[in-house]
Amino acid sequence: MKSVVRNKWAKEEFKNAKVWDKRCIKSLTKMALAIETNQVLSFSAACGETLRQSGSRIFSKNKMGIENILAGHYQQTAKRAACEEIVICPQDTTSTNYSGHKATTGLGPISSSRGSRGTHMHTTMVLREDGLPLGIIGQQQWVRDEKRYGKKQNRKKLKTDDKESHKWIDGLESVNERLSKKIKEIWVVSDRESDVYDYMKSKRNRNIHILLRAVQARNIEVEIEGQKQRSKIAELVNKLPVISTKEIELERENRTERISIAISYSNIKLYPPESKGKSAEPLNMTVIYACEIGFGSKKEKVEWILLCDMQDLTSEKAVKMLYYYTQRWKVERFHFTLKTGAYNVEKLQFDDARTLMNALAFYSIIAWHTLWLTYYGRLNPEAKSNEVIDATEQEVLEAYTGKKITTVLQAVMSIGILGGFLGGSKRYPYPGIKVMWTGLVKLIAMKEGWLLAKSHYLKKYAT
Repeated sequence: MKSVVRNKWAKEEFKNAKVWDKRCIKSLTKMALAIETNQVLSFSAACGETLRQSGSRIFSKNKMGIENILAGHYQQTAKRAACEEIVICPQDTTSTNYSGHKATTGLGPISSSRGSRGTHMHTTMVLREDGLPLGIIGQQQWVRDEKRYGKKQNRKKLKTDDKESHKWIDGLESVNERLSKKIKEIWVVSDRESDVYDYMKSKRNRNIHILLRAVQARNIEVEIEGQKQRSKIAELVNKLPVISTKEIELERENRTERISIAISYSNIKLYPPESKGKSAEPLNMTVIYACEIGFGSKKEKVEWILLCDMQDLTSEKAVKMLYYYTQRWKVERFHFTLKTGAYNVEKLQFDDARTLMNALAFYSIIAWHTLWLTYYGRLNPEAKSNEVIDATEQEVLEAYTGKKITTVLQAVMSIGILGGFLGGSKRYPYPGIKVMWTGLVKLIAMKEGWLLAKSHYLKKYAT
């Protein structure tokens, strides 16, 4: 973004935050810009004393909650999504670990370890069909009840409304409420934890569809070679005929790989669990079975059983469902950016969990913008460079690299080089999030030095 545009993004995302005093909007905007360009520093060091105090006051205010902070960003995300025919909405959960922050009150257990303390966050994002992150459309944060610690065996007796698994329904509802009914197709994508019958039967707008990975041993009915068969889902998918093979890209063992996948699919009836009673109706869905071809013996075989609520798919659409599922990793990359990739939010220090969760919502918007820029250069490589850098930054990068910069991709690659990127390869064709933002911090510092040198030269040699 041009310098003006870089300032504009924060103004746009925070201008409709629900605050008790409009002056808070200006503070949130300034903090976002300060943190984005100084993410290697702590919150206090990046913001300075005055902004730090403003931020602490905003996050700790009783009237403030994560929905207040994210309200304006939700609107901007919906606005960007409304320009698309098809969008993908991945949702996933992460925990934030504050076990070492003994002074922070209100934290809860985050693992089986008695000493673990932190919060949980469930985020629903919106992606353009090609994978560009358009923003966050829903987020829930909570602290686990200490009284329920160690009572996992009792969870099956609880209703879905009383379980954490209701987060999937909440994520779906945020898509229902906030995204336009004019978008042709909205795909809400999730992993195995979302294999919940109540989630699959949840009401949603007609343009909203779900795609999830199955894990439960569910009974299904499927027609194979003209014969209807009813059995466990894992037993029947192996009998489906292969309709296509395709190469896909995925993350495995901390590296990006391209693998070959055999794909099968069929309409099915998915029967409810016995706990739902005899009155519960089966769901009409499609199963898509993806199995890795020629996998190495030392690696875990990729074998996905996917469920979607759209029936009578074409072969082309079934293959596209596989691609949509791989885009689920974008929300994991968002959590990575938030936690260890750029912003180190697990080092934030606030007095209590509620204030901390408000700060995490604020940082979530900045982390989205970081992720957007990382992928924008890859997906819009021929766009003009002034969409991501200003004229002075272009001068600095051209002087440093000795190359002319006219496109977004050239700008992104040059910033990556500043951050230590050694050049594209088949395995690592683009700079990653950490490298990209190390480069950005250096670029901002070099830009300040460049402008200072120009100013000093003009003053000294002006006639």
